[in-house]
Amino acid sequence: MDKKKKIGFFKKILLAITDFRFYPHVLKNESTSQSFWHFVAFLMLLTLIISIKVTGLVYDKLDVFLAQYDEIVPEFIIDMGILDVDYVGTKEIRNDMVAIVDTSYKFEDCIESEQYKAVSKYDNVLLINSDAISLIDAYGTIYQADLSYIGGTFTKDSFGIYVNMLATETRVKIFVVYMIFVAMFMMYAIYKFVEVIFFGILALFISALAGIRINYKAQMKIVLYAMTLPYIVEVISILYVGAIKEYTILVSGILAYVYIFYAIRAIKLDMLLMIMSNDKKGAFKLKVDPDGKYEIKKIEQEEKKDEEKSEETPEVDDKVSDIAKEIEETEEKKDDDNKKENDDNKE
Repeated sequence: MDKKKKIGFFKKILLAITDFRFYPHVLKNESTSQSFWHFVAFLMLLTLIISIKVTGLVYDKLDVFLAQYDEIVPEFIIDMGILDVDYVGTKEIRNDMVAIVDTSYKFEDCIESEQYKAVSKYDNVLLINSDAISLIDAYGTIYQADLSYIGGTFTKDSFGIYVNMLATETRVKIFVVYMIFVAMFMMYAIYKFVEVIFFGILALFISALAGIRINYKAQMKIVLYAMTLPYIVEVISILYVGAIKEYTILVSGILAYVYIFYAIRAIKLDMLLMIMSNDKKGAFKLKVDPDGKYEIKKIEQEEKKDEEKSEETPEVDDKVSDIAKEIEETEEKKDDDNKKENDDNKE
């Protein structure tokens, strides 16, 4: 890959899934902060998709409610956020849905009551209490309209008109998506970052086994991209099943491990190919910085001279040693000759 060419957001997502050569490119050419903000943007995209889906579910339930509004809703009055309904009891709306109307309870008290426990066989339960109108689906998700924020006075007819307006106003739908997005992103992002930290530790062990010395900060760059497909699988599960099931968690975990393993394998292979293609008589060397970026560096001429000088030094030292030894032997011979000559003169 051309390191000078900037890769777009969606292309990064595609390459992270389809091309393991992308991971060496990330490690060599991208900072940890760039990888981090890409991951944040990716989580925001996934959260937005989930938020739109959840908003659609809310409005589907609302449409069902409004279609049967006149039949199932008795006469009532809301005065300064407090609902008062004359009717008290339980009414089946359809085979999988029941409504509990009891304004003597607040929502928190109602879900603890025997009346609520008695309708556990239904997938959807509509609760109408003094402080809120709530819908609890088969997955335990609560869609709630908090009545405490309603000022003024509403009757059944005026409230029906108001709710219909909310159900059809585009700007209201956008606001609902925004509110769900903000609330969901905060929880979703925290959970996913904890998950990434765990897989970052796993990546350290895999790298150690592969013989690659890269610090944890650099490993995070690999993991932030390796989690792309696992998280997309989870979102698909939410869109089609309505929740992240146990088998989805298992599949996404296996995918995460596979992508981290092959990403590290691709990085190791890229390092070996760089060394093999550039290592010419020691003229090149592999340099890895603390951020995990690695590249082939050409040894400067001064470094080469120092290496050559260090190699030549033993030969020079040997020559000097030989000369010194010859001089020493000559001096000893001369001393012996002088001594012999003196002895002859004495005789």
